[in-house]
Amino acid sequence: FMKKTQIHTMIEIFTVKPFMLMWVSQLLTQVAFNMLVFMSGLILYENSKTVISISILHLSVSIPSAIFAIISGVFVDRLDKKAVMIISVVIRAFLLCGILYTAKITNALYIWVALVSMVSQMFVPAEAALIPRFVKKEHLLAANSLFIMTFYTAIIGGFVLGGLLLGIIGQFWMLLLLLFIYILSAVILLFLPKIKDYESRLTQLKLAILLEDTMKVG
Repeated sequence: FMKKTQIHTMIEIFTVKPFMLMWVSQLLTQVAFNMLVFMSGLILYENSKTVISISILHLSVSIPSAIFAIISGVFVDRLDKKAVMIISVVIRAFLLCGILYTAKITNALYIWVALVSMVSQMFVPAEAALIPRFVKKEHLLAANSLFIMTFYTAIIGGFVLGGLLLGIIGQFWMLLLLLFIYILSAVILLFLPKIKDYESRLTQLKLAILLEDTMKVG
């Protein structure tokens, strides 16, 4: 169980609007990706009737993304973080459109899912770089822990929801739902403030509080 101070810290973190927007976006995209992996595994198994196809799927997801993760951080560090996150989500939405038309083609599905996984690696370093900009220094550990916990929770949630929804709405509507989730995530990120504007407002707020305290002392 969390202590009262930890609960208070979590509540305070979620009152920071930019952080909350990034967290919701991360939750949506991570759950959607794991739903996609689960669904792709079932499609590949139905097409090939062999468990090896699922192993190849997980290799096609993990190996390219691991390689791309090494170099993506270098490029992301030089770019606008908000733009990188939005673009990465939009690209994944477009890739899902490709899956809609080629889901029955086994080799194509491997490639599409691998590309979605690779593009996802752009989101993580951009997000990690923005957290210290929006969250107080003393809350950084809790904020980063929350994002890590969300990542692993989304794996479980994505697989559970993927199984339930696939059985209820079917493959086509499932892909449309995932497409909607990615679009929604991109829209949410649009409301993130620009870093310079946000830091400027924070500075003004701190000056206003300092002035008010000074006047009270006087």
